[in-house]
Amino acid sequence: MKMVMIFCSGPMFEEARRLLEEHKVPGYTAIPEVIGLGVSGGHFGSRAWPRTSALILSLMEGDLAAVVVAALGVLKRTRPGASLHAAILLA
Repeated sequence: MKMVMIFCSGPMFEEARRLLEEHKVPGYTAIPEVIGLGVSGGHFGSRAWPRTSALILSLMEGDLAAVVVAALGVLKRTRPGASLHAAILLA
């Protein structure tokens, strides 16, 4: 089993969830509002840093994880400037 971890913001949250459903992942946990700091700046949900990000976690078989992360990469390339990052972790 592997865990796919997806960080995204804005409309990419719904698109990433839709992609998981299209690939028939066995399930996922979505946290629609997370805060943090990265290369794109602060996402703290405050007046000074109003943006937030979302986090989606899903456990799946290794082959499916590779397919899903590749599909997320294709999605990201079709949306220049969109905030979408994915990683595979051993579970």
